[in-house]
Formats: sequence, structure tokens, C-alpha cells
Amino acid sequence: AAVGGSADLISIDTGSSATIRGDAEVNSAALDVAADNVQRVVTVTEAGGSSDAIGIEGAVSINTLGNNSLAAIDDDVEVDAKGDLTVDARADLENISVAGGVVATKGQVGIGFSVSLNTIASDVSAYIGNYDPLGLDMAAATGHLSSTGAVNLVAYSDISQGAYSVAGALATDSKAQTEMPADASDTQ
Repeated sequence: AAVGGSADLISIDTGSSATIRGDAEVNSAALDVAADNVQRVVTVTEAGGSSDAIGIEGAVSINTLGNNSLAAIDDDVEVDAKGDLTVDARADLENISVAGGVVATKGQVGIGFSVSLNTIASDVSAYIGNYDPLGLDMAAATGHLSSTGAVNLVAYSDISQGAYSVAGALATDSKAQTEMPADASDTQ
């Protein structure tokens, strides 16, 4: 009997942030507050084997991915922009997961299996206002924002994922396919 396998367990949590806060004063021709978070993940998990009796081979790929992006201007900031003002948060995630398990056996039982599982959480925020992640700021806003151009507020999340699994088993229950016949000659 032969038993084998492989596992690929990945957990990735990334974040990007761009904020203006804390009573800051900003005077500029144009203002761009941008947070960009990019992830590219490719996993390949495989298992294979053979046996003279029972054979079991499996591959498991589990990916847990977090992708967070924040761009903000706090309500206590004074901003004077002589052009466009942009607050832009982006999250771009691509994930491909491939798993394969194959077994060949001369016996009656061959089991090949594979599992490919992706769990993705993406949180993208872009705002102008009270930046208070702990919920402790109860004070009134003291800042102001002015722009002679456009005010752009962008929050964009692009997720592309694929989970692919393949499995196979060959159980011949015959030695004729794997052993040399008695009347055959061994050649080199």
C-alpha cells in the first residue's frame, strides 16, 4: 500500500494607507492622496505515486488572502488646492490556485483526490471626513477643504481568482501491465 500527499496552506494579509490628519495644513497646486495595494499569488500543489496494492494520493491547496486599502483626509485638516484634489484607494488582487493528486496501482483500489480553496476579503475605503478607526473622536470638525479644480473620491477593488483541481486514479488489478512477461527478453 502507498499513501502520499501534499498540502499548501497560505495566509496573506496586506494593507496600504495614505492619510492626511492631525491638524495638518496643506497648500498645493494639486493634491493626490493615493493608496494602492497589489497582490499576485500563484500556488501549485501536486502529489503523485504508484503502488503494487492500494494507492492513495492527494493534494490540498488552501489560500486565505486579505487585501486592504485606505485613502483619507481627516476632518481636522485644512486643505487649499489650486487644482484637482483626488483621494484614491485601490486594491488589485489576482490569485490562481492549482491542486492535483494522481495515483497508479497494480491493485484493485486507487484513490486520487485534490482540493483547491480560496478565501478572499477585500476592504477598500476612500473618504473625506472623520478618520477615527477606534471611534474615540467625538470632537466637532475643525478643518476645511477647498479646491479650484475637481474633487475626486475613488475606491476601487479588482479581484480575479481561479481555483483548479484535478485528480486521477488507475487501478489495474493486473500484473500484466506492470511486469515483464516471462518469455520476454530484457533489453538495454
